[in-house]
Amino acid sequence: MPRWIRMRWLVCWLFGALTFAGCAADTSSTGGLTIELELSDGTQIEEVTYSIMGGEMAAMVGTINTSAPGSTASVEIYGIPGGGPYTIMMTATAADGETSCSGSANFNVSVGLVTEVAVMLNCKRGQELGGVRVNGTVNICTDLVKVVVSPLQTSIGNQIDVFAMAVDTEGDPIEYRWTGTGGSFADANARETTYTCLQPGEQTITITVSDDGFDYCTCDHTVDVICVDGGGTGGTGGFAGEGGMGGSAGAGGMAGSGGTGGSAGTGGTGGTAGEGGMGGSAGTGGTAGEGGMGGSAGAGGMGGSAGAGGTGGTAGTGGTAGTGGTGGGECIPDGGAQFAGAATSRICGEVSCGAMEVCVDQVCTPSALVFLSSFQSDAALGGPRGADQICADIAQAAGLGGYWMSWTSDRCTSPLKRFEKSTLPYTMLDGTQVSSSWARMTMDPPPTGEGRLDNNIGIDQFGNVLSPGSAACSPTTPPTGCATWTNTTFDGRVHINNGCLGLTTNDGTAGGSVALPAVGKTTSVGNGWTAGSFLSCVFDSLHLYCFEQSVADPIP
Repeated sequence: MPRWIRMRWLVCWLFGALTFAGCAADTSSTGGLTIELELSDGTQIEEVTYSIMGGEMAAMVGTINTSAPGSTASVEIYGIPGGGPYTIMMTATAADGETSCSGSANFNVSVGLVTEVAVMLNCKRGQELGGVRVNGTVNICTDLVKVVVSPLQTSIGNQIDVFAMAVDTEGDPIEYRWTGTGGSFADANARETTYTCLQPGEQTITITVSDDGFDYCTCDHTVDVICVDGGGTGGTGGFAGEGGMGGSAGAGGMAGSGGTGGSAGTGGTGGTAGEGGMGGSAGTGGTAGEGGMGGSAGAGGMGGSAGAGGTGGTAGTGGTAGTGGTGGGECIPDGGAQFAGAATSRICGEVSCGAMEVCVDQVCTPSALVFLSSFQSDAALGGPRGADQICADIAQAAGLGGYWMSWTSDRCTSPLKRFEKSTLPYTMLDGTQVSSSWARMTMDPPPTGEGRLDNNIGIDQFGNVLSPGSAACSPTTPPTGCATWTNTTFDGRVHINNGCLGLTTNDGTAGGSVALPAVGKTTSVGNGWTAGSFLSCVFDSLHLYCFEQSVADPIP
């Protein structure tokens, strides 16, 4: 509450006062003045200065010291002639040194009377506030576009493969964070890692991604998995690829171990392998029970191993060998294109072009880029999804940016299933057209004399020519630049051989369980560009065809 300080100023004329003192004076031309000063906010006043002006009178000035406790702002003034008008100006300085006050009032003096005048001092405080200027910036949070967890059930101590992919439209660095309720990760901050079950029961695996240190921008996804004890019922073998054509059988899934039976119990039964796969191992017989049966092999598979007899029981029988089919290893299901980072400029002369563009005669032309990877490897690529990641990593290292997939297949996926069916031309980095569209590249039969491609794919991600002349390529010992891993037919489907277990192994077994894959000849523009030969999985000088996609998930 404001505290009112009232200061009464008594102004009287000496002549009136001296009459009672015995002084003879003429009081016919003078009067008195009382001034009431009001300060409304309770501020402590150190001193008050006044000035009275008007008529022909010289200005009267003075200062009232109010700093001592109990002091009042009071003064007695002599010598103001009657009449007017007069003006009194008041100023005050507060104890804080920051607050100043001032005010004024007009009045007339009546001869022989006391005139009362009220003066309101208006006080102005010193600066008490400051300001802030905020410049806002916009950050588009990263998006989680792909999560793969496989398998969803395994035994304690074994691993579950986990993979995540996120994209950021601004090219900000993306952080990954894996958490689980009953296990541990090999690297909880990696995009691709493994999770080891440590406790039995249902558990959850959660991936969270962020581009701002997990402060505000977070995107997450949770997958439920089951971890079991080592015993229990045998599992089911994996499915093999397409049959026929004399291919060797691939390995099917392994059966789980048989459960431990009670008194005189029966041993577990081994899992049955998929088509073209290897038979599952037999289950282990229960204590004092009958031995488990060996798993049967799928079509084209190898015979399953005999089951182990239980304590006091009879050993199980081996699985029966299948015929004719082509085996296939496990594969990762279809998914989106791999992201190589924000698109950067593809410079040609004075022109800079972005993703899904190539510079032709210094003009940025819409096109899906294709290159022959400078990367060389044997057939242990991690399947098509592993090869896709290799293409994205190569494109990122070359500064190309964008989304990428490899021209590879296994029994689960193929370019026909996962590629964008582009209506734009496919073009190499130097502007050379490979094909006018997906339909033209995969049509059968092609127009007479035109082959399947307009030009062979022989330029790498930096614009270097890798493919040698056709005479330099041997069908059995290919030199650098002659061949690529494809496992794919001309129309984008998995080849019937599904060789090297879907490009997951470098096992060079001849005539055994690992079929030879179809490989592409980089000097060819006919069918041979993708299925021109069959080579052993051990060759380590083969390349990849890498195709640009316009979106993260091009599957129609």
